[in-house]
Amino acid sequence: MYIENHMKIRIVLLLIILLCTGCKKEKNQSNPPSNISNKIEYNSLVASHYEIEYSATGDLNGDKLNDLALVVKKRDKSNGIREVMVFLKNSKGYSLDITSKTVFPEKYLSEEDDIKNYVQEEIEIKDQTLFINLYGIGPQSNTFSHYKYQKETLSLIYVESYAMGAGSHSNLEYNVSEGKIKLETTNTTRDDMPTKVETINVDGMGYSFNTCNPEELISYAYDRMRDRNRFVVIAKNGLLIRERPDIYSERIWQLPFNKDIEVLEKTDVSFSFKDEESYVTIDGHWVKVAFDNVNGNNQHGYVFDGFLQPYEAPTIFRGWSYLDHIYLSIHKNAITYELHGQCHYSFPTKVLNKKDVELIWDYNADCVFDSQLSNDFGLQKPPVVGKPFAKYSLEGRVLKVTYYYKEWVKAYSENVNRETFPNEFIERYY
Repeated sequence: MYIENHMKIRIVLLLIILLCTGCKKEKNQSNPPSNISNKIEYNSLVASHYEIEYSATGDLNGDKLNDLALVVKKRDKSNGIREVMVFLKNSKGYSLDITSKTVFPEKYLSEEDDIKNYVQEEIEIKDQTLFINLYGIGPQSNTFSHYKYQKETLSLIYVESYAMGAGSHSNLEYNVSEGKIKLETTNTTRDDMPTKVETINVDGMGYSFNTCNPEELISYAYDRMRDRNRFVVIAKNGLLIRERPDIYSERIWQLPFNKDIEVLEKTDVSFSFKDEESYVTIDGHWVKVAFDNVNGNNQHGYVFDGFLQPYEAPTIFRGWSYLDHIYLSIHKNAITYELHGQCHYSFPTKVLNKKDVELIWDYNADCVFDSQLSNDFGLQKPPVVGKPFAKYSLEGRVLKVTYYYKEWVKAYSENVNRETFPNEFIERYY
């Protein structure tokens, strides 16, 4: 009797489970997942040859209206650049504010295979911040990046990486807004798994959403952490090394501009340099440095650190300047020209190798005046949209430029601005 009743109970429970499962399936069929319905709803915002992969909504600019971020790719390509489009909501609907071809990675490692760069990808808007979370597996690190509107421009404010390696795990946090880099390394070969924490401060930089690349910045942060005791001379006329930490001490050597040097220790002796030409006072300390003298022997001395900047390994993918007011930023997918604070031009790039990048003449402008880049000056061969305009080559710490339309550059220089297209740039120190 007990067995019979027990079997009846089991049959009743089974029927209830099947009934609930059927209800759940029916519910799912009548109400498609929100991401599918969102894709249909937002299709009108993108060109027909693009398809939407991800979408996220939420207030980004603090006006209490739900803004929109879309990750899109071309329909006819399984791999390639995926653009992130940010739309701001207003009373009439959505308005495209900014697009990035650099913040989201390609989906697969290459066109030939179906191995994903990241096994899971997430995009979310919360607390007026755009979050992009990419999850790797094995040696491939997780990459998290946060973006926020600052002075009406969507900018990167934070990037983080977590990687598991042979014998250790590392977690790197780069607070871009505050200029702080923190690296935690856990030794997994020991039973007690000790964690080493290192931090450095760097000058805060602004990375606009349309050009920044989180993976590049993570590499940059690791390099800065590794080379935190190395610095570069930024005094245009060179920097004197003295025997003691004193302005009146004997001069024993002079470091040229752009020379990198190892700082052994920072003294408590402060110093202020007054630049009579610019009326600027530079405060700092005397630091002990190591250098090779004329005989190639290692020697110690002291320099004023007001003319030192943290060392960065020479790379073409960074900021460059000409005459301290024409600025150029090179990234793997874009080159940005800054003619002044209210005039920016963004060009596509073609990376030839680690030291050579071509600028493709197909610019997007954010400028308050006409820079006449579309003027042909009556020439038969002006720059052609979609074709390479110039090649930028890294030579040491100098950026050399080869222009493919020399007559047009000459005409532009004579009629508009002689400083826009120089033959070389130097590293821009922040």
